[in-house]
Amino acid sequence: MQAVRDNAVSKPIKTARSSNFEILRIIAMMMIIFHHFAVHGGFAFASNDITFNRFWQTFLYSGGKIGVDVFILISGYFLVSKNGKLFDLKKLLYIWGPVFFYSIVIYGVFTLFLGNPFDLMEFISAIFPVLFSKWWYATGYIGLLVLYPFINILLRALDKKSYRVLLGILLVGWIIFPSLTNNSLGGGELFLFITLYVIAGYIKLHGINPKIKAGHCFLAFAICSALAVSLSLWIIGHGDVFPGLADGYAAFYGQQGLLMIAASIFLFLGFSKINMPSIKAVNFISSLTFGIYLIHDHPLVRHYIWGPKLFNNASYYDAAYFAPYSIGVCLLVFLACGVIEIIRKYTIDKLWVLFVNKCTDTLSRPFGKAINGTINLVFGKEEDELNNDK
Repeated sequence: MQAVRDNAVSKPIKTARSSNFEILRIIAMMMIIFHHFAVHGGFAFASNDITFNRFWQTFLYSGGKIGVDVFILISGYFLVSKNGKLFDLKKLLYIWGPVFFYSIVIYGVFTLFLGNPFDLMEFISAIFPVLFSKWWYATGYIGLLVLYPFINILLRALDKKSYRVLLGILLVGWIIFPSLTNNSLGGGELFLFITLYVIAGYIKLHGINPKIKAGHCFLAFAICSALAVSLSLWIIGHGDVFPGLADGYAAFYGQQGLLMIAASIFLFLGFSKINMPSIKAVNFISSLTFGIYLIHDHPLVRHYIWGPKLFNNASYYDAAYFAPYSIGVCLLVFLACGVIEIIRKYTIDKLWVLFVNKCTDTLSRPFGKAINGTINLVFGKEEDELNNDK
């Protein structure tokens, strides 16, 4: 997934990027692919059957929740210190480009060559993938990019004590309370993204206890992950005895569940404390992760690769080689999608970036005038605008 790097403080000096977070991006994307293998595989495990393969599927499932949270933490860590326009159309178009490209191309390939029937609403959603949430993460992330300059103004205006109060409200209200009660206070994925952004912003702006080392963070990550998987398996095994626990644990184990958030933060902190040089190969592979996500988790591709037409995950649920099979398949998906993304980056993407750089300013003027005109119509003009009109 996409994360934006730090902005230069004065002159734009090009510096080598440390590869610790780039490695973390690659790991997070692999965790997400493993999660998709587990959640979209259609496995027919018995309701309370605990086998090694069931354990492995549950283990893989947990990784995707952590991987998504990690991507947002990385984005917040770098974006919170960035100075820029309150509305940067160019940045949004950079992200929107691959989303639109893969939405149109994948729909076209499946409709023209792979037997997907034409459907008008599906075609419209392919043209407007962000508005129709073709990829929920991409829609939420673009929403975060629209809001982050305003979030930064708030976070930088807070002193350390006030920032901690805000963190406490967000953690208790939108993570701890829902995890313990299975009742959400609302806000959806975008609010989860904002909460993670605020957490990462605090780490970047104020830091954490320097006595906490990378090893401590990785140990805490392992404990949280082990607890999540163990608790999930225990509930699966005792589902007949305690049927009401399953729904409650879904919140605890879900995207914004306490164990998943804690594991994500500890994994992120562990890598943030690793000092390592810039490794070009690692940084290049990391730059492919957003495209890899868009390709393999498009709804049509998802059904095709994990279903009976390609890898047929469900038929291997009781195989003795289920674990190595899942590893091989997910590595193959990462590699194949990475190759496709490389081709796009060096062909279509170069043309798209050239177009955006040349035409964004021209396009943004009428867009900005339309927005300002609407705002002025509803709320009236600012005093300085009225003086300029005289």
